[in-house]
Amino acid sequence: MLMTLGNMMIQLAQGKRLAFRDARDIQLECTEGKVWLTIEGFQDDFLLGKGDRMRIDSNGLALVQGFPSGSVQLDSSEAPPCRG
Repeated sequence: MLMTLGNMMIQLAQGKRLAFRDARDIQLECTEGKVWLTIEGFQDDFLLGKGDRMRIDSNGLALVQGFPSGSVQLDSSEAPPCRG
């Protein structure tokens, strides 16, 4: 299934994760709980709490998982880039 990333909210229950590629310039905002984010090519991982947001600055594989659960909003608006 092909999905276009942008302007969607995703709930991540405990143990569930979201994997995607080609997400450069997509803004990811944690809207509930905490989420863990790892991006191919970046040395560090990121832990976002409610209200934290960042722009994905890579087209590599990105994994987002609730920590232990959380929700994310994805859109193509401006956000600070991830730094790795």
